[in-house]
Amino acid sequence: MNSKLVESPLEQTEESMPKTESLLNDQCCPDGPPMIRKAIDFIHRHKSQDISLDQVAEEVNASTFYLCRKFKKSTGLNYTQYLSRLRIENAKSLLADPNLRISEIAYDVGFQSHTHFNRIFKKLIGLSPREYRSHQSDD
Repeated sequence: MNSKLVESPLEQTEESMPKTESLLNDQCCPDGPPMIRKAIDFIHRHKSQDISLDQVAEEVNASTFYLCRKFKKSTGLNYTQYLSRLRIENAKSLLADPNLRISEIAYDVGFQSHTHFNRIFKKLIGLSPREYRSHQSDD
């Protein structure tokens, strides 16, 4: 009989989520185009603000279309996916503080809507922020 260890939902989601640490740090794409490195630096500096692809394109002196294409080619993610993952990674660390309300965390990391934050968090992590927090406190 093949016995397989059953992993907790947190372990399953952490494994199934693409490794984004290297993508989401500001040292991403060290061999990539300077324009992309500059765009990523700008995104990291303004990640909790309401920034648009147009603003990033303006910052790096490129058209939105050109930046969008080059960004996806260099990172494997489009702008919205990258920014969402960056914000969710930030939220994961803030969820360790039980004194912070989840709605506060959502707005602090740059989401304009608590509902949208919950939806994106669940989509990327596989657990709701509340479930993630309770799994973290169990460890």
